[in-house]
Amino acid sequence: MNNTRHTNHAQILAATICGFCLFAGAVKAATVVNGDLTGVPGISTTPPNWTASTESPDLTSPGGITDSGFIYANSAPASPNGGTFVIVEASTAAVEGFSQTITGLTPGASYKITFFQSQVALTTTGAPLTALFTDPSQWSVSFSGTTILSPLESFTGLGTQTWTPVSLAGFTAGSDSEVLEFTSVLPVGSTQAYLGIDGIEVQQIPDPSSLALLAFTSLGLVSRRLRNRK
Repeated sequence: MNNTRHTNHAQILAATICGFCLFAGAVKAATVVNGDLTGVPGISTTPPNWTASTESPDLTSPGGITDSGFIYANSAPASPNGGTFVIVEASTAAVEGFSQTITGLTPGASYKITFFQSQVALTTTGAPLTALFTDPSQWSVSFSGTTILSPLESFTGLGTQTWTPVSLAGFTAGSDSEVLEFTSVLPVGSTQAYLGIDGIEVQQIPDPSSLALLAFTSLGLVSRRLRNRK
């Protein structure tokens, strides 16, 4: 009798472990290459593994980058992600954007896109420094046929530009690879802005690591219950 019960317990545990292994094997990790936007700063420069999709975004270090009598993102601090970051114009004359094809997606799965954004503005190179392109602006984020706008970002002053964490959910992968595109948006009432972005991530909902933890926890509960029945 006890041998039969122990055999049943072992079979149940084996089936549970097998189910978890199948689950773990099916999980795919979305891959954003160089989501830190690390690269050599330059005007009309996108970081490695990213492509300019609209006009010509720039890549800058904290403090800004100078070109043709202007300092773009003048005195802007580093984002929480650190290092270089992308800046784009949003004006009645131009909007700018950049993109990357994201791989490792699970078709039909839901995803969220997270990043940091800042209204960085620009100044002239001569004194006195006057902040220009300071209107509120935002990002248009397109992924797998869905486009979502980030919250409006306002200019808070030279040297005190803030970096706001953004998390946008509601994207569903149509295939195992999709184009992720960020484009500057000028809302009604704004005419000129300069927008920064850094620390881009694409995360499955729910997070596969959370699902794995749940599976392990469930396995522990099953094991404990079976031991209590002995």
